Amino acid sequence: EYMGVYFWNKKKMKKYVILFSLIIAFVAILFSFKPFSFSQNPLIFLLGLIPLIIFFIISNFISRKSHVTVCELWIYPIKSCGGVKIESGKTDWLGFEYDRRWMISKPDGTFITARQFPILKTVKIVSPPGSGDGFKVQAENMPVLHVPEKAPDNCAMLNVTVWGTEFLAADTGKETSQYFSKLLNIEVLLLTVNHSQSHSRPINKKYAEKAGLKGDEKDKVQVGFADAFPFHLTSIESLNLVNKRLTKVNENEIEMQRFRPNIVVKGCSKGFDEDYWTKILISNTNFLVTKACDRCAVPTILPNGKFHTKFQPIKEMRNFRQVNEKVFFGQNLVHEEIGDSISVGDIVTVLERATTTNLESS
Repeated sequence: EYMGVYFWNKKKMKKYVILFSLIIAFVAILFSFKPFSFSQNPLIFLLGLIPLIIFFIISNFISRKSHVTVCELWIYPIKSCGGVKIESGKTDWLGFEYDRRWMISKPDGTFITARQFPILKTVKIVSPPGSGDGFKVQAENMPVLHVPEKAPDNCAMLNVTVWGTEFLAADTGKETSQYFSKLLNIEVLLLTVNHSQSHSRPINKKYAEKAGLKGDEKDKVQVGFADAFPFHLTSIESLNLVNKRLTKVNENEIEMQRFRPNIVVKGCSKGFDEDYWTKILISNTNFLVTKACDRCAVPTILPNGKFHTKFQPIKEMRNFRQVNEKVFFGQNLVHEEIGDSISVGDIVTVLERATTTNLESS
């Protein structure tokens, strides 16, 4: 059943089946005319319709079997700042295009996130990247800022370190630095991985091997300014369980954006079913599930840029999602192909799953 769903869910395979069916039907119809009379050979004409009938039967069966679908897609151009909800996202080796390709840092290259400055989560993307002319952001009570899509050729290059990995990043210029320095009231820079020199920040080799990547594949999958992996997946069913627990302790329900996912799916058979997934297919892209995502304080930041006074939802999640002193929600993914587009509505096929969750090993 998994193999059937796998091949059927690949967009190219569907096109080939439709084309093949139409060709057979057309040829059969031509042979049924002698000379061009349906009444002389109706059986061959009807046989020509069989491939099309089979196609629609299989399509209906597979769609009922594969009920997990993509319901939301998000990118976060600047690390720790506001996100952009998208209908479709193209992949490259760093993840979705424009996702976490910019980051705020101290002048010495030390990265800054909403963990230290929760006000960063209030910075909104006014117009998203993708036009070739950069994008625009706006912090509360501040003017709109234009951020260039690429650093200038004569830009300063800095060695930065993000969670133990060191790599080069480019300064986007004086205007952007002054803007975020004013917001945070300290001297900072806005850096980007979009520069003339090649970017190199492979994912953690331990988890690359755990996910099944071998040899050169371990260095092929890179990451920009995200914490560790190119994609983060969550499910609506898991969020519903969290919100159910929160309401029982008289806390407000939370929105999925508190967990900052890239891919949100719905239709799972139960909450946290994704803890068992090891390999999935979305569109024409295979994803390997590397590890569960252990949560820091960021999900406790409210929309107003302040931490929740009771540290929710993490406080409540410790009662049912804590393993080895870590609280987990969502899964980190690496991808095996690039250049494909993932879209809202795409079917999610679980190709491989484990008999136990991956929380203990994450």
